[in-house]
Amino acid sequence: GHFGPLAARLAHAGIASIAMDFPGCGESEEPFTAYTLTNIRADMTAAIAYMGVTYGVDTTRLGLVGHSMGGRAVSLYLDGRDYPVTAAALWSPADNTGLDGLEFLAHDADERAALRQTADENGSVELPQWGVAAGAALFDEMAASDPCGVLAGYPGALLAAFTGGDAELLSEDTVALVQNTLATRDLPFVDMTNDFPDANHNYQAAEGSAVSDAEIAARIENATAEFLVSALR
Repeated sequence: GHFGPLAARLAHAGIASIAMDFPGCGESEEPFTAYTLTNIRADMTAAIAYMGVTYGVDTTRLGLVGHSMGGRAVSLYLDGRDYPVTAAALWSPADNTGLDGLEFLAHDADERAALRQTADENGSVELPQWGVAAGAALFDEMAASDPCGVLAGYPGALLAAFTGGDAELLSEDTVALVQNTLATRDLPFVDMTNDFPDANHNYQAAEGSAVSDAEIAARIENATAEFLVSALR
């Protein structure tokens, strides 16, 4: 629910935006087996091209925002192979290397390897906790991907945020890897990795927190809008 309000803030500042659902998610009509890094990237490129052709958006000044696996997709997109990206906001990106990036499916490496083996043998594997089946290509492409390797060479503006509740899905190693990667770029970035101890992974108030969902939402949405407006103008 954060992207609608964020889009409104950006529009008020004169910045056009488009929100997209990845294959098999939200209002997408594709099966979840089409949820692959290749398809996600292709959809991102198509969305940017659509904005340029249909609305005359300046595709040389682009900002991307991604949450969780969306953060991984954004991180990988920063290699500039399709469009150059001026600024990127990463909300709790699932940016660990290779199959470790699927730790939200299984915290244990052997379990992740077993999921991949089943997917490779059968073409897909059921993920009961998510109610979907993931295709073999997702595991193969994840295994070959290194989002922090891309981040290390990205020269543009970055915002990175993590929450206290991320530990349910993301490991401390993932948070440390992103933090260390951004720190070694020797470039300034907006570091919000310690600004959400009272939030869950979806940037809502954590259970038992004294703050409200609205306060958490305003914190991440306002900071991201200010970051993008500053970077893109």
